[in-house]
Amino acid sequence: MKNEKMNAQNDWTRYFKYEDSQSSKFWEITLSSNTVTTAWGRTGRKAQQHTRTLANSEKAELFAARV
Repeated sequence: MKNEKMNAQNDWTRYFKYEDSQSSKFWEITLSSNTVTTAWGRTGRKAQQHTRTLANSEKAELFAARV
């Protein structure tokens, strides 16, 4: 399952969820100006998170598109 949200500043969040009979996991990426944040983990538990700040918003968009 994939969800995507955008706002007026072209910031966006993409959310992916995987479920089967034994697990339920998610992965999320958020682009906000020149910052890319990824979060992942098991659904319903505290997520692990990593934030990366790039030189400008164009570089952040390119980085987020590759991840």
